[in-house]
Amino acid sequence: MSDIIQSPLNKTVSDKFVFIMNLPDCLKNLQNKYIQAMTEAGIGRNSISWSLTKLEIPRNSIKAQSIPYGGGHVYISSHTKTPYDALTIEFKIDNKYANYFTIYEWMNLIYHERDGYYNANKITDKIGIDAYTTNIAVVGTDEYNNPVIQWTFTHAFPVEMPSIKLDYQNTEEITCSCSFMFSQMYIKNFALSPEK
Repeated sequence: MSDIIQSPLNKTVSDKFVFIMNLPDCLKNLQNKYIQAMTEAGIGRNSISWSLTKLEIPRNSIKAQSIPYGGGHVYISSHTKTPYDALTIEFKIDNKYANYFTIYEWMNLIYHERDGYYNANKITDKIGIDAYTTNIAVVGTDEYNNPVIQWTFTHAFPVEMPSIKLDYQNTEEITCSCSFMFSQMYIKNFALSPEK
């Protein structure tokens, strides 16, 4: 059926997926203040690249419509998608909490923790959706760290950071999750449809 042979080394393990995004302009302005800590946490001047411990790709769903026919019903496609659920990722918090703080400050721009409205600290001069959104890519790699599949999420922004558990008796690294809403999702499989 298929010429693709599964390698025994190609197992789903932690850090097989990489989270990549360009920083929104608002975060680029904040970033200068924390440049060293952010660079050590995989946050460059213009982009972020983190290994993920877990992720949940949203479902892809197209509505069906029921049409009465004779004594029964026939289903046809509505040719419309249902709204996407959130993209949820989990990552390890670095020792300076810079990756956690980046997402936190992004959410703080959208709704300020003290003043209760958007862009309270005048971080950006832009208005509209492009001021606080960016495109996100999640890249899955094979056992040799070559990219195999990529999900791209357009106009993404964070909507939730659940509580993090801080336990002095736990010797494992602290992880944090974050959920993003987005407009569209595109998928590319490098192994099955390589670029020409």
